[in-house]
Amino acid sequence: IASLQDVHRAHQREYEKYMENIESSKITVQELEKSSDAAMNYKFYRGMKTYIENLVNCFSEKLRYINELESAVHALLQQRAMSVLKRRQDELKMESTYMQYLTTGNGKPSNDGLESDEKMKLLKMCEHRRTCRQQLRERSQKAGHHEGMSSDEELALTGLTEFQKSKDNILEESKKIFEDVHADFCDIRKILLKFQEWKEKFPDSYCDAYISFCLPKLLNPLIRVQLINWSPLEHSTDLKEMPWFRAVEEFSDAKKSSESKRDDDPDEEVLPRVIEKTILPKITAFIKNVWDPLSTSQTENLIQLCNNVFEKQVLSRSECSQAKQDLINMVVLRMKESVEEDVFIPLYPRRSNKILIASSFSDQHCGRQIIAMFKIPRKTVLVSC
Repeated sequence: IASLQDVHRAHQREYEKYMENIESSKITVQELEKSSDAAMNYKFYRGMKTYIENLVNCFSEKLRYINELESAVHALLQQRAMSVLKRRQDELKMESTYMQYLTTGNGKPSNDGLESDEKMKLLKMCEHRRTCRQQLRERSQKAGHHEGMSSDEELALTGLTEFQKSKDNILEESKKIFEDVHADFCDIRKILLKFQEWKEKFPDSYCDAYISFCLPKLLNPLIRVQLINWSPLEHSTDLKEMPWFRAVEEFSDAKKSSESKRDDDPDEEVLPRVIEKTILPKITAFIKNVWDPLSTSQTENLIQLCNNVFEKQVLSRSECSQAKQDLINMVVLRMKESVEEDVFIPLYPRRSNKILIASSFSDQHCGRQIIAMFKIPRKTVLVSC
């Protein structure tokens, strides 16, 4: 019996030793696993740091070219808008001068050179454009139109050809900006996938780094390149149709990681911030340099665009948006300028009424200016709605 007890005690000691070794092995395995995760985490963060540094350096290098091309497009559009505005103002002055002669009772101009072929040709061209617009309305069967409500913004064929040629050259140059850059650094969708991976693996550190606040500024150069050909006052384009919008929208709508300890998802604000930081300032620039408040088509496109931005696309949760306020202030300023510079109501002495009634040109001129006077408040109501 004593011998069996000794054997049992030996086995018991051996068993306890094995159990200690097992526990020690488990602890060692856990420590090795932790060190392996730490190494993998370090590798990921180091890779993201290098990627972001290269991305920022790339954009810093390309930003100068983007600014130059963007300024060139805006200058081109502004030049065309100013030429149309100057032509309209010159024609208005000539018509008004011609009207002054009619009020003298002579029935024809004299002593001012209005009889010159060049000036009379301009008046005939102006009347020809009105006739063409009238015929176009008749073919389209537009009802309820009043003379003076249409927009005299047609360009001559030569001017239109030169404008399109210059614009095409700028667009060709814009395609070369990122031609030497890998897609991982110039494709918005691929860039956002990098940050999406970070968010899925380490949601808390992703939020602590305030990535959702940095992305709108980071994506700004790429979005501006895509918008170089954007002309919202000429052609109404829904933002949802643009590639950058779809990419950012998908990223903002991506499901939040279940590992995150936060209740809210800051990436839901990425798209509104992109619109607020990039799109609204660009619209404001169009209003300042290109928009013609007397143009019905441009105003309707502007209204549709603003409705799309302000109503369909919810802006940032911040109650006060400086970009939105700047846009509204610019609309008001441009309308004031248009009232002061583009609206003219001719005044004639009572003794000239018979002459005015007898002259169809006088009737049409006065009627057009009176109707045009109502275009500004009408558009003010439309924009404010």
